[in-house]
Amino acid sequence: SASLASEDAWVLLSEVDAREKHSRTLRSVGWDMSGSVLAVASFDATTTLWKEEKSEQVSSGLSFECVGVVAGHENEVKSAMFSPSGDFLATCSRDKSVHIFDTPDNFEYECVSVLQSHSQDVKCVRWHPSQDVLFSCSYDDTVKIWAPDGDDWSCKETLAGHESTVWGLAFDPLGARFATCSDDRTLRIWAPAASAAAVAAEKKEQMKQEPAAQGGAASRLKAAGKAVMAANRLQALGGFPVAAAAFVSPLYRFSTLPVTLAAESP
Repeated sequence: SASLASEDAWVLLSEVDAREKHSRTLRSVGWDMSGSVLAVASFDATTTLWKEEKSEQVSSGLSFECVGVVAGHENEVKSAMFSPSGDFLATCSRDKSVHIFDTPDNFEYECVSVLQSHSQDVKCVRWHPSQDVLFSCSYDDTVKIWAPDGDDWSCKETLAGHESTVWGLAFDPLGARFATCSDDRTLRIWAPAASAAAVAAEKKEQMKQEPAAQGGAASRLKAAGKAVMAANRLQALGGFPVAAAAFVSPLYRFSTLPVTLAAESP
């Protein structure tokens, strides 16, 4: 197959003119899980929804049509992201709020919750890769974690530590950890407290079992044996590494892990 990094590997499929729908800059774009709908956040305080449609008027045979407008924020919308289940769209704004919308098939999205725990401009929102748990970064130097709470949503935790604006957040592929970056010029790596403690205990036990003087082939053989055991446990856990099993959900401490993971044997 052709390399995606080779010359002329990418071609333009469609160009969308959104000037009739937005009066100010387009700040953020995010796909839904089907890959057929785009949410476009704008500084005009709205988010538009664009659906892929077949078209005979463009050479690629496809185009994107605006099928909905999501409003409610009082100031610039900085980010818009669909949840992994596809059931929700989250937006954040300079108005210090995060809005969560339902996502019916008719694209008449309605706001189901307005989250107002941040004290300053909210810079971005990111969903956990596999669960409908939302994270927001703010000019107030914090990261907040949001999740359903009965019929509403609430802030489950506020993560402090940065000394200035938190600009961005990114999860690892498993959703086991996430990293934040800040105006204070630091990166911070976060993981659930229970998981971090478990990993620390495992490392401590390994140090006790391996004499400091041991090395060479014997040490490598032992390490290989542990790798095989980890692979076996990985299979038993349905694909999640043992060390990362408890990391799967940042809400591990709230007992939201699948039973197969929570029941992991020592």
